Amino acid sequence: PTMQQCDLDLYLSACKFLDAALSFPPEKMPLFQMYRWAFVPEVDTDAYSTHADLVENHQECKPHVIRILELLKQKHGEIKQSDMNKSSKMLRFPLLNERSIPRITHLLPFFKTLSSVFMAQANKSLNPHNVSIPSVEYPPVDSKELLCRLEENIECDLLENVDI
Repeated sequence: PTMQQCDLDLYLSACKFLDAALSFPPEKMPLFQMYRWAFVPEVDTDAYSTHADLVENHQECKPHVIRILELLKQKHGEIKQSDMNKSSKMLRFPLLNERSIPRITHLLPFFKTLSSVFMAQANKSLNPHNVSIPSVEYPPVDSKELLCRLEENIECDLLENVDI
């Protein structure tokens, strides 16, 4: 069953909102930074697994990005490496610049990147040559430039269908 374009646009907008929130320099959105863990993983929870069967009523706290990625993989299959951004250059926030997506699977690279990028930041000193994890500039080196990119993206999104 294919999704309606209005549903795809809604999913893309929600992802762009998260992308924008993650893009802001940490000092500009301190309240979001406190709850960022609920959206993106900052530690490898698999490495620190608890024995859930030993703890009554245990509920694992998985960031939303991981839950969504697992659901998309379950429904649409594993992401192919050819679908990922093969460029070795460093990615920059905001990650999403699309105005529209033809299928929900076009968001898989976004979720795949977010599922590992903040853990990679924490583990950079442990394994600086891990090429399987995408490199994303975070926190931004030039926050003025980042804020300009965010402003341009939001302006394009909001003024796309407006007749001036």
